[in-house]
Amino acid sequence: MKITYLNNNTKFDSKNKALALGFFDGVHKAHMKILKQTIDIAEYNHIESAMITFDTSVASFIRGLKFRYLTSNDDKISIAKALGFDEIVFIEVNQAFCDVTKEECCKLLFDDADFLVCGFDFSFGKYAEGNVEYLEEKYGDKVVAVDCMMVDGLKIGSQAIKKALSEGDLWLARVMLQRDYSIKGVLHKRNKNYSLSVSDYFLPKNGKYEIVLKGQNKEVIINAKIKYIEDESVLLIKDLDDSHKLDSLETKKVHELIFTKTSSK
Repeated sequence: MKITYLNNNTKFDSKNKALALGFFDGVHKAHMKILKQTIDIAEYNHIESAMITFDTSVASFIRGLKFRYLTSNDDKISIAKALGFDEIVFIEVNQAFCDVTKEECCKLLFDDADFLVCGFDFSFGKYAEGNVEYLEEKYGDKVVAVDCMMVDGLKIGSQAIKKALSEGDLWLARVMLQRDYSIKGVLHKRNKNYSLSVSDYFLPKNGKYEIVLKGQNKEVIINAKIKYIEDESVLLIKDLDDSHKLDSLETKKVHELIFTKTSSK
């Protein structure tokens, strides 16, 4: 799979391609429908598939806010590759990009594409003036818009997942994601305390969880007390059952931490 990085408003060669459009933070149930539909369209029409995304949140950049992601760019690459995309494209979010009009954005990215697949609420261009209606008027049947998907009356979306995680509602997050929420980081040990350097992942609220810590050659399931220290960007992990379980894990290596359920222990 080809990985492409676009900056300085570079024109993307979209000829003979079906494009999946979106930020795809979380790569949740609705996102997966967009991505799989793009793959199906590309295969049916014997053209290439490309996932078009951004290297960070446009909204957070404009507001000058630190962005905490559900899915890192490395995670997106792994997912796109597993789904069978021919290419993933990361657009650098900077002020020049935010100033690109919807018309210019179409010329740079969309005009030559065979198909554009996106969510019903996809927006683009300066002040987010471009939307699905604009794309449909401009490109007609080339545009495939995926309808809103709901769970218990809530729109499936990255913000809803983050709200659920911030409230410790792993069940709702799991239903929207179609998988247990997980993060990755380097495992450390100081004295008897373990921590995970977690960079800019969004994290569930501090509390007690059943978690899986998975390395390359070993995984451990424990009930743990989780506490995030923002100034240090680390997640403290206190084993509440067997203190020796974490000792079997290799430190200073990347581990995946999977939140399986909340714990009362």
